[in-house]
Amino acid sequence: FLSALLVASVSTTYVTFGGQTSVIMTDLFQGVMLLITGLLLLVFGAAYLGGFADFWAYLPRGHRLAFPAFNADPSYPAVGIFWQDAMANSAMFYFLNQGMVMRLMAARSVDDSRKAMATMLLVLMPIAALVVASGGWVGQSLVSAGVLPEMEPKEAFFVTANFLSTPGIFGLIMAALTAALMSTVDTLIPAISAIAVNDIYKPLNPTASESQMLKVARISAVAIAVFGVLLVPIFQSFGSIYS
Repeated sequence: FLSALLVASVSTTYVTFGGQTSVIMTDLFQGVMLLITGLLLLVFGAAYLGGFADFWAYLPRGHRLAFPAFNADPSYPAVGIFWQDAMANSAMFYFLNQGMVMRLMAARSVDDSRKAMATMLLVLMPIAALVVASGGWVGQSLVSAGVLPEMEPKEAFFVTANFLSTPGIFGLIMAALTAALMSTVDTLIPAISAIAVNDIYKPLNPTASESQMLKVARISAVAIAVFGVLLVPIFQSFGSIYS
């Protein structure tokens, strides 16, 4: 709870004073940081096992496939996970989410926005897939090689990073994960603020000045962050974020 409060407080502070520009520039740095640390983990793991060929050889066959044990476990159906994660959580989030749409609308021109979308889809998303999967892949290879004991899937990234990294690099990886949390929070705060101003306040106050709308946006940002933090104990009562 205290971690959530800290992340929300830091994110709300720079969003409230810096607006959309602060979100874009901060997330650019955080995104690069996350990509680098995720790829580092993959390289460290492969190097520890003797190279990428050995890393791949130790990886169980089921972990190399997109749909292992297709729908064998009714509580974890491959089809459901695909439509939820690949389509709803990825494609829908990136191209229909209010926060992401605002970033594309903030580009200098429609042409720049299209280039950004194409780059995100064709370049960044495949790299991000590697980064997200790296901890699990490397962790399972290390387990199969007898280097690490069996571990819970949700702990794989943390345990693997802790094992492979020197203290300084491990700290960098943990900072990158925190940055990923902040990236999600700081995207949603101005998005909901924009809705509060444009869809609720402005129709009720059509003659409102820019300064008045900015004030309402900032108040909305703080209120949204407080509301989000108050929801944390409710989320903690569930076994997982999927639940």
